[in-house]
Amino acid sequence: MHAVPRRGRGDQPGHRLVHGLRAAGLRRGDAFAVVLPNGVEFFTAYLAAAQAGFYLVPVNHHLVGPEIAWTVADSGAEVLIAHERFGAAARAAADEAGLPAERRYAAGTADGFRPYAELLDGQPETPPDGRALGWAMNYTSGTTGRPRGIRRPLPGKPPEETHLGGFLGIFGIRPFDDNVHLVCSPLCHTAVLQFSGASLHIGHRLVLMDRWTLQEGGPHTGRRTGRRDTGPLRHPAGRIQTPQERRLHRHHATPPQRQALQEAAARTVLGGPRTRGLRRGAAAGAPEAAAPFRCRLP
Repeated sequence: MHAVPRRGRGDQPGHRLVHGLRAAGLRRGDAFAVVLPNGVEFFTAYLAAAQAGFYLVPVNHHLVGPEIAWTVADSGAEVLIAHERFGAAARAAADEAGLPAERRYAAGTADGFRPYAELLDGQPETPPDGRALGWAMNYTSGTTGRPRGIRRPLPGKPPEETHLGGFLGIFGIRPFDDNVHLVCSPLCHTAVLQFSGASLHIGHRLVLMDRWTLQEGGPHTGRRTGRRDTGPLRHPAGRIQTPQERRLHRHHATPPQRQALQEAAARTVLGGPRTRGLRRGAAAGAPEAAAPFRCRLP
């Protein structure tokens, strides 16, 4: 589990990555792809794209080499940043997409990739010149054919002149307000990145789960759905603080995840005055199925 600093405290790595990507040859309107788990590197890439006029292409890390290659090639990504955990698939994808070796970077050690640190080393922490808003270029799942990306035109405005995070006001969520947002699904998915990125932009702290699991004791199982025997949030390295200890206020989740959190709340895992409640959901479902989530947690 990772804690991501609020905007203003965590911008420096994003600044350095912009300078590093520009040194690698990227210019406004260019794209770069990431095959990364939930972690600080993902949000560093997100913040870099958001202020340099780049397109960030989040690739689902559950895909295999040819599927990743299609997204990298179709998006026109000039650089690929991957995590060592997905190194084999990322290398196969980069080879198939014809991405030059000097444009491949890995967080950790991966054959055929340069160290991700090379993009940041020696780069200044100062804001880059010519700042302009960039977008995430998300791809569909490809269940009815090839995945398709959405390449929206760039507005050409500095990020400060746009309304980043403003849509959260629809849900009564205010800037700052001591909010902590739990990211419990992969950031490569569109809605997960949109909600968590918006939270970051309006001054909220993020807590990132590497994988979704709520369970009682024992090692991390790597399951992608919540279990009914809910307990403390866990990480491959061992027990991490419970949501109650983390002071988590909000999350964006699927109905099974909400069900697991609701049951955890009933068993006082999340209960107490530090939990504000679940007020709204965006997933489709029958009214009677959604009703239990329109209540304050115990």
